[in-house]
Amino acid sequence: DAAVRWGARVLYVQGDPEAALRIFELVRQRWTKHAGKVELPWAHFQLYRALAKTRRARGDDWLEAREILADVVEAADRTLAFPPENPVIRARRWRAEIIKSLALNTIGYLDRQQGRYLEAVDRYRDSAMLQRRLGMNILTSTLVELSYAMAMTGQFHHARLKAEEAERLAQRRGQVYLLAEALNARAFLEGLDHHYQVALRYADRALEAAAKLPGHRVRGLSHLARARAYRYLWNSLSEEERAREAGLLDAAVASATQAAGLLRSSPAERVGALLERGCIYRELARWRHAEGRKEDAAEAAHRSQSDLERVTVLAGALNLPRQQSLA
Repeated sequence: DAAVRWGARVLYVQGDPEAALRIFELVRQRWTKHAGKVELPWAHFQLYRALAKTRRARGDDWLEAREILADVVEAADRTLAFPPENPVIRARRWRAEIIKSLALNTIGYLDRQQGRYLEAVDRYRDSAMLQRRLGMNILTSTLVELSYAMAMTGQFHHARLKAEEAERLAQRRGQVYLLAEALNARAFLEGLDHHYQVALRYADRALEAAAKLPGHRVRGLSHLARARAYRYLWNSLSEEERAREAGLLDAAVASATQAAGLLRSSPAERVGALLERGCIYRELARWRHAEGRKEDAAEAAHRSQSDLERVTVLAGALNLPRQQSLA
């Protein structure tokens, strides 16, 4: 338990998955032979080891994390198979439910990033059900992720309800980080549902909330949401409207560039930012060509190709087939 806390602190407070994995590897080498005697603490340890691999996202990290998490869920289910006949077993069951909810949440994240949206919805729903019953603060984050996954399957009404609940919970609990994430999720789904101005308003609110935070990830996601909303809005305009709103594409490029820079330590999200910027440059190249500015069009096309080629390589390394195929 002490080792898990130590590694988790390095992972979340210092934001260093590599250092956390070194700690976890020392623990694994020392305690593997005792794993059968301390199954639930061992499952808790394995959970955080998988989380660190998910954050590092190098080589086979995600494949290994998925295998570890499946074992964690099985270990939790074995504990939950015991009837709650005394306080000791009830305490173990309570801990097993917490561990299972976190494992399902992380499997849902992997499913969503790898384009398995229906599976992600199921994982997040099961995780949220446990977290709601246990009164866990992480429910806010799970609702945000569930909203993203539902939006990708076209369930916009339900996605909106989940994002609204996440926003209310974050405000009530003073979770500024999660408030920004909930607003990002709302911006994302409103863009997909063709409410582009609404999406921009939520992206701006997310940026305002994220400005109060020390880290880069949420600000990066907020800039990404705004860049995407700008592009969606641009694609909805007529030729005459585009002539009046030509600055939209420049604003979109600026937001996407900000996102790519801020998301350097979040590989999967950075792939999304580079993909978005590549798409924006593609639209910019088309518009510059239509304006007769052939040199500017060629430069934008080159930048688009460069970003999309980088996405192809990075997405392949991370096993992100949807992003790779889109690029």
